[in-house]
Amino acid sequence: MGIHSISRKINLNNTLKEQTLIKKQIVCDYDELSANITINQIVKPTMEILLMTII
Repeated sequence: MGIHSISRKINLNNTLKEQTLIKKQIVCDYDELSANITINQIVKPTMEILLMTII
């Protein structure tokens, strides 16, 4: 079962290399959304400290 619309960046190299067009498919690249990344792990406690300092 696949996705029936293109919602990300098309990876043309892999699409051609894997000959997915013959199967009416396209290879797409996408980033996974995650709240647990390094910058968020730094920003959240910093904001909490700032909020406690302001109050």
